[in-house]
Amino acid sequence: MAEDFLTELLEKRMLFLLKRRPYAHEELIRYCLRYSQRKKLVLSPEHIYTIVTTFMQKHALTDEQFAKWWIQHRSQFRQRSKKMITHELRQKGLSDELIGQSMEDNYSDDISVAREYIAQRRGLLKNPEKALARLLRRGFTYSDSKVAIEQNLNKE
Repeated sequence: MAEDFLTELLEKRMLFLLKRRPYAHEELIRYCLRYSQRKKLVLSPEHIYTIVTTFMQKHALTDEQFAKWWIQHRSQFRQRSKKMITHELRQKGLSDELIGQSMEDNYSDDISVAREYIAQRRGLLKNPEKALARLLRRGFTYSDSKVAIEQNLNKE
């Protein structure tokens, strides 16, 4: 009985989380482990793993959907390089094979993403050195950053 209550509690918490954004399987497991420790719930890691796995199957959630969403979100709104997005997805617990396939399907090239980043921040073109530094901090290579800056300067 107590175990059913704890399972239901974790499922409600996961539904609350999924209202904000999608989560990867491994990410949900880590969150539930931290949550159960913080709330002093008596659940084994194996039990949490089965709860999360059945929850994701019941709600038809996959790591592929999460990877697609994350890549689209990061390349459109937070303009990150391919290298940086790959690193973030690894931190979320996705396999290299899945990351590679998702990046191939959903990510355009670094130059176009960097160009879009600069175009959204028009003040950056007043000082190309600052624009270059910003792009480098976002994970773009030096050569891609230079090309994107030059293309935006030629546009104006």
